[in-house]
Amino acid sequence: LKDALYMLKAGALPKRGDPGVKLAPVLLSEAVKNLGLNPLAPARILAARPGTKRALQVEKALPPGPLAPGDIVLSVDGVVIGEDSYLFDKLMDGHAGGEAEVEVARNGSTETLKVPVAEAHAAKVLRFVSFSGGIFTPYTPEARLETGENSDGVLMVRADKGSPFYRSVPGPVLFTSLNGEKIKDLEAFEKAVSGIKDKAVINFVSLNLGSVNRSPKAGWLNADLKFWPLKIYEWSPSALDWNVK
Repeated sequence: LKDALYMLKAGALPKRGDPGVKLAPVLLSEAVKNLGLNPLAPARILAARPGTKRALQVEKALPPGPLAPGDIVLSVDGVVIGEDSYLFDKLMDGHAGGEAEVEVARNGSTETLKVPVAEAHAAKVLRFVSFSGGIFTPYTPEARLETGENSDGVLMVRADKGSPFYRSVPGPVLFTSLNGEKIKDLEAFEKAVSGIKDKAVINFVSLNLGSVNRSPKAGWLNADLKFWPLKIYEWSPSALDWNVK
C-alpha cells in the first residue's frame, strides 16, 4: 500500500503483478523432513534472511504456468525470499506484463523458471451483464485460481431471488454453453443472449463451482425479461460509476 501511495504521489499509476499463484508459509524443518527440500537450503535462506523459520510454498497455481502446487519458492531474480510474501509481491509488481525468474525447490531438486507475470489491474471486472435475474461476469484469473477450475466460460456470481436462474441453478456457476453455442467469455455470452426473447427456452451447460462434483450439467429455463431484462454494465473511470446499456 505504501508503494502504491508513493507512486500515486509521484504521478504514476501503481502496477500489481500477478504470477497466478497462491502461496502459504511452510516450516523449513518440515520442508526438509517431508517435502524433499535440500538440507542445505535453510542455511542459505537464514544467511540472507536471519531469523526466518519458514519458506513460501505454492498452494495453488493456474495451469499451464511453470509454477506448480508443492513448489517451494527460494528466490526471485536472485533475491532470497524466505517467508516474506510482501517482498515476493513487490518483486512481482516490478515484472507486471513481463516475466520473472523464480528459483524453486521441486521434488528434491532446484529449478529456475521463467514465470509470466500478468498485470493484475487488466484482469479487474470492468464489465458485467444482468440477464433474466442472473449477474454474469468474466471468469477472471483470480476466480480461476480460487476455484481451481480452468475451463472457459462466463461466471454467474449470483441470481435474484425468484428469478429463473435462481430457481434453476445454484451459484456460483460457470456457464460453458448456451443454446448450443460455446461460451468462451463474457463477450460470447452477450452475443448469445442478445437475441433471446421473453419466455424463450434457454438450454445451457454449466459447472457448479460450489460443488465437489463439477462435471458439466445440462439444464434449461424460461427467460423472464419482463422483470429482469438484459442490461450491460460498464465501468467509467472518469465518472467513477457504472454506465448501463
